[in-house]
Amino acid sequence: MARRRQRQNEGLSAREQARVQAAVTTALAALDKPPRTPGTELVHAQNRQPESPTHEAETTAESHRDRHGRTRNPGWRSLAHRNRRQLLPWKVTFAVALSGYLAAFVGWVTGERVLVGQITAATCATAVVALLIGLRRKRTHPYWSGWLLACAINGGAWITTTAFCGTSYPLLVWLCASPCLLGLRWWRHVRHPSSATDTDNGTGHRGAQLLHDWATNAGCSGGPAPGTRLTNLTPYRYGYTGELRLVRGKQSLADIQAAIPRLSTALDVAREHLVVEEHPDGPPSRLRIQIVTKSPVTTAAYFDQPVYRDGRILLGPYADGLGDASFVLHSDDSMESGYVLGSKGSGKSRVLETIALTAIATTPTVVFYLDGQNGASSPLLWEHALWHAGPDDAPEMLRSLLAIKDYRQLYNRKHRLTGFTPSSELPGILVIVDECHKIFTDQTAARWADLAREGRKLGIGILAASQVTTLDAFGGGQQADALRSSLVSSNGIALRTASKVQSTVFPGLSVDLMSLPKLPGYGYTVDDGDDQHRTAPFRARWLIDAKQAAGRDEPLPDGVHTAEDWFAHVAPNQQLDERSAHAAGAAFATRHEKAAREQAELDALFATASRASASSAETGRVDDSAEVVVPFPDLPNLPVFDPENPDGDREAEEPVNSPPADLRDAQYRVWDAIACGVVRSGGIADALGISGTRVRVLLGELVNAGHIEKVGHGRYAVTSTHRQSEGSRV
Repeated sequence: MARRRQRQNEGLSAREQARVQAAVTTALAALDKPPRTPGTELVHAQNRQPESPTHEAETTAESHRDRHGRTRNPGWRSLAHRNRRQLLPWKVTFAVALSGYLAAFVGWVTGERVLVGQITAATCATAVVALLIGLRRKRTHPYWSGWLLACAINGGAWITTTAFCGTSYPLLVWLCASPCLLGLRWWRHVRHPSSATDTDNGTGHRGAQLLHDWATNAGCSGGPAPGTRLTNLTPYRYGYTGELRLVRGKQSLADIQAAIPRLSTALDVAREHLVVEEHPDGPPSRLRIQIVTKSPVTTAAYFDQPVYRDGRILLGPYADGLGDASFVLHSDDSMESGYVLGSKGSGKSRVLETIALTAIATTPTVVFYLDGQNGASSPLLWEHALWHAGPDDAPEMLRSLLAIKDYRQLYNRKHRLTGFTPSSELPGILVIVDECHKIFTDQTAARWADLAREGRKLGIGILAASQVTTLDAFGGGQQADALRSSLVSSNGIALRTASKVQSTVFPGLSVDLMSLPKLPGYGYTVDDGDDQHRTAPFRARWLIDAKQAAGRDEPLPDGVHTAEDWFAHVAPNQQLDERSAHAAGAAFATRHEKAAREQAELDALFATASRASASSAETGRVDDSAEVVVPFPDLPNLPVFDPENPDGDREAEEPVNSPPADLRDAQYRVWDAIACGVVRSGGIADALGISGTRVRVLLGELVNAGHIEKVGHGRYAVTSTHRQSEGSRV
C-alpha cells in the first residue's frame, strides 16, 4: 500500500501535490479547530482559500485521470467543442456536398439526371429568393447580406452542377476552395476568446491574492480603510463578491466610496471595477463589495431596442453585472421626474435621447424639449419632440404646462381620480430641459418646482440636465433647493463632471465624479431610499447616430439601428389629447408655423453667407463695393502733463477696488473673485476649485470683518469702505 501511494505521488505534479496537501491540512484543521479569538479572525480570513468557481470542471477533470493520477487528454471532442463556431463554414460545406452528391446519386439511380437537375435548380433558386426576402425584412446590413447571398448562390450553383454532371475532380476542387475563400469574412469576426480570464477563474489564487492585498494594503494601519476586514469573498460570473466589515462608529459607506481611488491601487484593480454599496441583508457596519474581473461595461453595448419594464426604462448594465440601471418613468399612479448631471463628452445627451425614445416607443407619452442652447445640445430631440423651444420661449412653454396642469386637475376631480395612468386618451408629458441652468431662473424656479411636485399625479414629468454642479443649475434663488429635491428625489444620474463639488446636487453621493473613466454614458445612479436604484456605476447602452455609424470600419451588428432611424420610426406616433392641447393655448397650436419660420430664416441667413463665400472664392478677392464702416473707439480725456506735478490730479478718476491689507491668502482669493464680478457662492466655488462649505466659511469671515456685504440671497459685493482711487493704490 505504501509503495503504491509512493508511485501515485511520483505521478503528480508539484502543483497537484500542493493542492492535495492543502486539502489534507484543511480537513485536519476542521476536525480539531482551535477556539476563535477576536484578534485571529483577520488571520483566518487571509489564509482562507475562496471556493473555486470551476468546481464542477475540476470534478469532471478528476474523472479523466488514469490509475497513476495523470490527467487524460479528452481528445478531439474538447477540441471540436472549442472550435464549434470556427468550424461552421466547413459544416455548411459538408451539408452542401451531401445535398449535391445525393441529387447526383438519385439521378444516376433513376436515369433521369436532367429531370433531377431541373428540380434541384428550382429548389436552389427558391431557397436563394427566400433568403433574399428574409434579409430585406430583417434589414440586414449590406456587409453581411451580400456575403450570405454570395454563399447561397455559390452553394446552389455547385449543387445544381453536381446534379446535372455528377461527380468530378473539378467539382471537388470547387467544393473545397469555397469555404477557404468565402469563410474568410466569417473567421475574421469569429475568433477564439482570450484565455486570460479562463486561467484566472480556473484557480483560486486571484481570490486569495485579493484577501492578502486587502489585509496588507487597504485594511492595515495607515491604509485607505484602516481596520476594515474583507470576508466571505466568493467568485461569481463577473468577478468576486464579498462583505466588508467596518470599524463601528468610525467609518461609513461614504468614507469607503470616497476612498475608492486609493483602494484601486491597494488591490491593483481599476477604480471602475470596484463597487461598494450597502449590504442588502446586513447592518450599516457591513457593506457589500464587488471586485469585477470581467466587466460587462468595458466595451459599449449597443442600443438594439427600447426596454420598458414595470414602469422603468432600462438604461444599461451595472459595472458589476448585477442587473441594469433604470430610469423610473411611472410609479404608484404618477409620472416621475429626474435630473442628469454630466460635463461635455460624458454622454449626457445620449442618455436623454435614450429615455425619450423609450418613453415614446413603449408608452403613451409625448416629449416637450427645452434647450438652453437652442437645439445645439441634441438636434435629434429638437427635431422630433412634439414641441421644442429655446430660452426665449421657455416662459411661454411653462405657462402652457401650468395651464395643462390646471385642466388635468379639473379632469381628475370630475372623474374622481387620485393619480395618473398613461393612456391614449390622457398621455403622459415628459418635459426634457437640457442645459437647465439657462432655463431655470430666480423668477421661474418656484413655478417649475410647483409643476414638478403637483404634475407627477397629473402625468407631467420633468427631466432636467446640466453641466453645472451647484444650485445655480436650478435657478439659484430661494426655490432652487425645492426644485432640486423635486427632481432628484425620483431619479438621479451622475455622469463624469469637471468639478468635485456635487454634494449640493446629490447630497448622498460621495463619489468623486472627476475620477470616473472617460467612457460615454458611464456614471452612477443615485439611491434615493427606494428599491428602484442602487448607488453603483453603470454604462448606458450606446444609441449610435448616423455619423458615428458611417465612421466605423465594420458594419453595425444585426438588429442595431441608428438614432435617426429610431426617432423617424417612433416620433410620429406622439399625440397629445385634444383637451390638453386646447389648454396649452395658441403657443402650442402655432408651434409648427413658428418652427418653419425660424428654419426659413436660418436657411436664408446661411444661403446669403454661402453666396458671399462662393463669390469671394471665384474672384479671389473680397467684394468691397459695399460701404464698410468701422467705428473708431472714443479716447478718454487725458489730463495735460505738468512736469512739476508728474503724478497729476487723480481725485476725479473712477474709484477702483483695493484689497484690504489684513487678508489671508484664502480670504483674498474669495474677495478678489467678488471684486471681479463672481458674486454667488456657487460660482466662487467653481472659479476657485474649492468646496462650497469652505467658501461659505470664508464669506462669513469677510462679512464679519466688514470687507464684503450681502446684497441679496446668495449674492455678495465689496463694501464701499474698501474703494480708493487708482492713484492712491499706486
